[in-house]
Amino acid sequence: MLRTSITLAIAIFTATPALRAQQVQVDQKSGTWSYLSANGGKPVALTGGETIRIDSRDSLQVKVVNSNSALYACTLDQAESKVPELEAFRAALTTFGPYLSNVLSLATVPQVSANVFGMTIDRDKLNMIEDSMRGGSGRSDQAERARRAAEAALRAMDDYLFGPQGLNATRLAVFDALNGMRTAEGDRILGLATGVRTAACPAAGCGSQTLASRAVTLLSEAAEAHRNLRPYVETLPLTGPGLNASLGKLQSDAEALTATAYRTEQLVRIVAEAKPEVECGAVRVRQNSGRSLSIAVGQRGMAETDRVATLPARKLKLEAQPRFRIRPTAGLAFLYVPRASYAVPGTKTFTGGPVIDSVSTQDSRFTFAVTLGVALTDRVGPVQLPFSIGPEVVANPSTDTRAIGVGLGGTVFSAIKFGAGVLWTRHKVLSQGQQFGQTLPAADHLRTRDTYGRGRFYFGGALTAWPLVKL
Repeated sequence: MLRTSITLAIAIFTATPALRAQQVQVDQKSGTWSYLSANGGKPVALTGGETIRIDSRDSLQVKVVNSNSALYACTLDQAESKVPELEAFRAALTTFGPYLSNVLSLATVPQVSANVFGMTIDRDKLNMIEDSMRGGSGRSDQAERARRAAEAALRAMDDYLFGPQGLNATRLAVFDALNGMRTAEGDRILGLATGVRTAACPAAGCGSQTLASRAVTLLSEAAEAHRNLRPYVETLPLTGPGLNASLGKLQSDAEALTATAYRTEQLVRIVAEAKPEVECGAVRVRQNSGRSLSIAVGQRGMAETDRVATLPARKLKLEAQPRFRIRPTAGLAFLYVPRASYAVPGTKTFTGGPVIDSVSTQDSRFTFAVTLGVALTDRVGPVQLPFSIGPEVVANPSTDTRAIGVGLGGTVFSAIKFGAGVLWTRHKVLSQGQQFGQTLPAADHLRTRDTYGRGRFYFGGALTAWPLVKL
C-alpha cells in the first residue's frame, strides 16, 4: 500500500506536457550512434551504456540511416528495468520507519535459372503442344474438349513461368535490382525500388492476384484438366500420352513451384519497399519503470539479399528511464549540527546523598544520515542547469544515536547535494520533575526519559543516487 501511494504521488507531481519524439540514430555506413533530443539541438554521440530520459507521454524513436531496408534489418529488444531514483527512494524510506514510530511514542515530537529451389521446369514438355497436332478419327467431343483444356492449362502455366512478365522474368528483375543496390545510396535506392513495383505478378490474366495466388489458381486448373484428360488418353494418338505426361510432371512440381512463387513475391515486396532508412521501432516508459534496450542492425537473413549486403553489423545497448519534472533524490549525507551536545543525567555521591548531575556529554555535532527528498528538474528545455533545489528529510540510521530532520537541499552536477535545516536528535532528559542539583534518597530514584527535544540547526553535504550521465 505504501509503495503504491509513493508511486501514485510521484506520477502526479511529475506529469509533464507531451513533447515531440526523441530519436536514437545509427549511421550504418560510418557506425556512428547519436541521440537527437525532442527540443532539437546538436546531436549527442552515443557509445553505449547511456541513460536517456523520456517523457512518459512521449516515445523514443530508433532509426538507421545510410542503410537499405531491402538488405538490412533492425531489431530492438526491450526489457523492463527498475528506476534507480525510485528504488533508492524506497530503500531510503524504509530507514525512516523506526523513527516514525519512535517519534510518535514520545511527547515532544518535531541466384536465377530454370532450376529454382529444387524445382526443374521442363519447358520442352510444356511447349510440346503443337497447334498442328493430329486429331484421331472418331474422337468424341468430350475427348476434344479435354484435350483443348489440357493444352490451355499448359499454355497458361508456360506464360506464367516464362512470359515477358512471368515468374522467371520477375525473379531476374528483382535480382537485377538487388545487384544494383549493392552500392546504391539515397535516391538511387528509391529508383531501383520503383523499377520492380510493377513486377508483382504477370500482367496476362493477373488482375489483383499475387504471384503466389496466381500459381495456385493455374495449378488447380491444370489438375482439373489432368483429371478430365485421363479417360481419353488412349483415344488421342501421340497427343494424349504427351499431354498426360506433361500435366503429371506439372503436378509433381506443384509444391516447389508454389514455394518459388511465394519466395519471389516476398523478394518483390522487400525490394519494392526499399528505402535508405530502416525503422527499428519506438520505446515508451512509465513513471515507475524504465526499459533496457538492445539495438542490433545487420543483414536481413535471406540468401538473395545477404549476398549483396556489404555493410557491417552494428550493436548498441542503452537504458531508457522516465524523465521527472520533480524528481526524487536519495543518498548518504554528512551533517554538522553545532549545538547538538547534550548533558547525560546521572548521579554523583556527596555527603548529603546522591545528587543529580551531568555524568557525561552526548556529542552529536558530527553525524551521518540518509537523505530523502525531491528536487526540481535541472533542465529547462534544451538548457542544462548546473543546480536544482528542493526539500529534504534526513535521518541517522544508527540504533544508538537517532536523529531526524527537515531542510532544504541544493543539488549540483546531478550528484552532489548541499543542505541545511533543523535536526532533532534523540537524547536523555530528566523526568517526573527532577532537576540537576537535586538530592535523591537513593541513586536508583533517578528518573529519565528519551526525547528529541528542540530542533538544532544543521548543514551538510550528500552524495545522491541520481545518475551522473543524463541526456
